[in-house]
Amino acid sequence: MKNNCLKGLSVVLVTALCATSALCEESGEKTSVTLESVVVSTQRFQELEGGIADGFLTKDVAMGALGDKRAFDVPYQVNTIPKEIIKNQRSQGLEDVIKYIPSAQIEWRGGADVGRPQTRGMRGDVVANSYWDGLHVVSTTATPMAMFDSLQIQNGLAGSLYGAANPSGIYNFERKRPTKEYENSLLLTYGESGHGEAEMDVGGRFNDKIGYRGVFVGGDGEGYVEGSNLRRQLISTGLDFYLTDRLTLETNFSYYKYIKEGYTGQFNMPYTALGVARYTLPDAYDAADEKYAQKNAGRELTTTTYSGKLKYDIADHWYAEGGYLTQRADRALYGLTNTFNSNNGTYTSSTVNPSTAAGRFELDSYMGYIKTKQDFLGFENDIAMGGNGYIWDIYSTNNTNGKRYVSSTTDVKTLTLGDTIKLNDQWQVLLSTNKSWIGTEAYNTSGATTSDVSKSGYSYAASVIYQPIENLSVYITYADSIQPGESGTDINGVTRTLDPYRSKQYEVGAKLALEYVDLSTALFQIERPTAYTGYDGVFEEQGEQTNKGIEFMASGKLTNSVALFGGVTFMDTEINGAKIANINNKQALGMPEWQANLLVEYTIPSFEELVLSSNFHYTGERAIDPANTQWADEYFTIDLGARYATKKLLGDRTIFRLSVNNITDEKYWGGIFASNGLDGNSVAGSTSLFLGEPRNITASVEVRF
Repeated sequence: MKNNCLKGLSVVLVTALCATSALCEESGEKTSVTLESVVVSTQRFQELEGGIADGFLTKDVAMGALGDKRAFDVPYQVNTIPKEIIKNQRSQGLEDVIKYIPSAQIEWRGGADVGRPQTRGMRGDVVANSYWDGLHVVSTTATPMAMFDSLQIQNGLAGSLYGAANPSGIYNFERKRPTKEYENSLLLTYGESGHGEAEMDVGGRFNDKIGYRGVFVGGDGEGYVEGSNLRRQLISTGLDFYLTDRLTLETNFSYYKYIKEGYTGQFNMPYTALGVARYTLPDAYDAADEKYAQKNAGRELTTTTYSGKLKYDIADHWYAEGGYLTQRADRALYGLTNTFNSNNGTYTSSTVNPSTAAGRFELDSYMGYIKTKQDFLGFENDIAMGGNGYIWDIYSTNNTNGKRYVSSTTDVKTLTLGDTIKLNDQWQVLLSTNKSWIGTEAYNTSGATTSDVSKSGYSYAASVIYQPIENLSVYITYADSIQPGESGTDINGVTRTLDPYRSKQYEVGAKLALEYVDLSTALFQIERPTAYTGYDGVFEEQGEQTNKGIEFMASGKLTNSVALFGGVTFMDTEINGAKIANINNKQALGMPEWQANLLVEYTIPSFEELVLSSNFHYTGERAIDPANTQWADEYFTIDLGARYATKKLLGDRTIFRLSVNNITDEKYWGGIFASNGLDGNSVAGSTSLFLGEPRNITASVEVRF
C-alpha cells in the first residue's frame, strides 16, 4: 500500500522548493545572472566545484534541427546534469546520474547499465531517443560519463524536432571538447571493497589551428559483492581543427570496454493470462549477499565510436552544422534468471547461458541543418531547416553454429522545418514539423528476408510562449509524432513488425529565473498505442497508455552557503482499451506515481575549502503485474559526501572527495519491467526485477596541473 508519510515528504519537498525565492533574498553575496548570456558568475562556487549553484535555465540546450537555445526560451522541460555533478558524485555510467531528474528513469532490461532510458513513464527506443552531440547512438550499452561535459534530458515527445521516436524524451550527451588553455588532471578513486580506478583528463591546443582533448580511464577490482569484479577501460579523444575564423571541424574517437561479473542478477515473477502475479513478491534481498550473486555470470560490453562534425558560421544570421557518426556495440551477456516458484520467496535458478538478446549493434547516423534569422511580414523569424537519420543493424546469434548474423536492419530518414516567430517582446510562437521515412527489414539465419516494412509519416508541434516579464516564461505546447512500429511474435511463431504508431502530448509549463535560483514546472498528458499478443494469439495494437502528471525542478543558490538541484514528479499511468479486460484502467507496470530527488551542497562558512553534500532520493511503490494485484515497496535512499579543495598541496589544486551512497543500506527492488509485452500486457508473461545497490563507500583524490 502507498505510504502516506513518504508521499507527504514529496509534497513537503515541493513546498520547500517553491519557497526558495524568499530565501534567496536573504543571501548576502551577490551572484549575477544575466538571461541574455549563458555565462553565470558564481566565482566562489566554481572555485569549489559547486556547479549546481549555476541553475539550468541560462544554459544552452540542443533542440534538434533548431540548434542550441537557452533552456529558458524553449517550450519544453529540458534539464541539464552538469559535469560538476558527474565528477563530484563519482558517477560512472548513466545509471548513476539518472536519479537526479525525477521525471527520468531507466528500464532495467538486462540491468541498469544496459537499460533503456526514458522520461514520463514511456519506454525509450534503443537508438531513436539517444544522442551524442546531436548524433544517434546505441543506448543499451554501458555509457562512460567521464567523457561527457553534460547530459541534457528533454522530457516527453520530440518527434517534430528529431524525427520518428518513442514519446520518451531525448537524451543528448555533450562530449568534452578541447580547451583554449592547457588543462590536465589526474583522478585516483578507491572503493571500500577494493575496486580502484585512475582517470586522466587532458586538454589544450597545439597551436591556433588545432585543439585536443583526451579522457582515459582504467579500473579493476572487487565490487560490493565478495568475489565480484568490475573492469572499465576508456579511451576518448577529440581533435578540433579551426580551419578559419568561421569554420571548425570536430573529430572524435572513443573505445570503452566494460566487464561486470559476480553481481546479483535478474528475478522473474510469472503472471497468469489475466495479468495476475502467481506468487507473493518477497521483500527485497541484500544485493551484497553472496548467496544471491551470479559467480560466473555477467556481461562484457565493448563500444567503439568515430564521429566528425563541421560547424560553419556562414554570415550574420546564418549558421550551418553537419555531422556523421559510426558506432559498433558488442554485447556479450551471460547471465542466469531466478524465477519465483512459491509464496515463500523461493526461486529456481537457470544455468548460466549466453543471452538471446542482440549480441552486436552497428549504427551509422548523420545530421545536418541550417539556421537563419529573417524578418518576414513584419515579424522576426528564427528559421531552421535540416535532417537526420540512421541505419541500424542488429546482429543475433545463430543457435546452430553460434555465429552472428544480421537479423534486422532499420533505416530512418527525416526532414525537419521549424520557425520561432517573435510577435513582440512578450509573445512568441514555435511551429515545427518533421517527415520521417522508416524502413525495417528482418532476416533469417540464411539471410533471406522474412519481413519488409516501409512507411512514412509526419510529426507536428505547436507552442505559444508568453514572457510577461524578463525572467518569467509561460508556455503551452501540443505535439503529435510517430515512432517506428514494434515487432512481436504471434502464438504460432510468426513475427510481425507493425506500422508506425502515433503519439500525442499536451503540456502547459512555466519557467522562472530568479536572481539565485531557477524554477520550472509543467503539467503534461501523453497518449500512445500499445501492442502485445492478445487472447486471439495475434501481435497487434490493442489499447492505449495514457500518462498524466506534473513535474517540478529547482536549481541554484538557496543561501550564501547552500546550493540545491532537485525536484519532484507525480504521474498517473493508465492502460485503456485493452482486450485483456482485467488490466484496463490499471497503472502501467513498473511505473511509480511519485518520484523525487534533492541534491544539496553546503559550503562551510568559516572553512570554504570544505563542501558537504547530501542526496535524498524517493521512488514510490510500483505495480509488478498488469492487474495491479501486487506492488514493490517504495524506497528512500540517502547519499552523503564531502570534498576538500586546496591549492597548498600538489599541482594547481588538489581535491579530496569522500562519498557514502545509500548510507542507511536500504534494501529495495531497483528495476522492474515487463519481460513479455511492451507494458506487461501479453497473455501470460512475467515481470523482471533487479535489486538496488547497497551501501557503498568511495574515496578519491584529484590533482590539477
